[in-house]
Amino acid sequence: VLTDQANNGVAEAQFHMGKMYDLGEGVSQDYNEAFQWYELAAKQGYGPGKTYIYQLAKKAVAPALKVLTDQANNGVAEAQFHMGEMYDLGEGVPQDYNEAFKWYGLAAKQGYFSAQTHLGNMYDLGHGVSQDFNEAINRYRFAANRGHAQAQFNLGVMFYKGRGVIQDYLLADIWFIRSSLQKNQEAFKYISLVEKLMSPQQRKKAQQMAKYWERWD
Repeated sequence: VLTDQANNGVAEAQFHMGKMYDLGEGVSQDYNEAFQWYELAAKQGYGPGKTYIYQLAKKAVAPALKVLTDQANNGVAEAQFHMGEMYDLGEGVPQDYNEAFKWYGLAAKQGYFSAQTHLGNMYDLGHGVSQDFNEAINRYRFAANRGHAQAQFNLGVMFYKGRGVIQDYLLADIWFIRSSLQKNQEAFKYISLVEKLMSPQQRKKAQQMAKYWERWD
């Protein structure tokens, strides 16, 4: 049934055919075959098809890498972000923090919040740029205030550890709680850690404030 639907042009079926070849589920793993199916789905506007082509690029699959590079050079923010991630992690290309910083910056200028968060991480760690906790916090805060769960978590860590800010367990807990409301698993772990260092009154206040802020996002 899936094969028939895919051959008949059903975009979702084409995408799932791609995943089968990508993961080797029920068929022999074949990244090039996966690319062809993802591309067919993407050409019909099926968003996950494009995203999974970008993921194939990180496995150095040549046609996928070409699509990603072309789209990044043509100003597609999501593609620019994934180019940054490839160079940041050394996936599909040699690791190059300077290139990663460049591509994240281009995506961030277009309002891609994940790119802002990754730029914050680069400033935090001093990768591709001089270490600057203040700039890291600015980047995290920008994305966190717009609801980006990883940025909220990272900002919480800065307050928890006192990196670039005065250590503040209350603010750390607030940001961890806000991130946890979006199912960020790391945040749950850090809530447990930070709340052991807080009074019952502080914990209650953090929970109230986090939920109040969430209502106004």
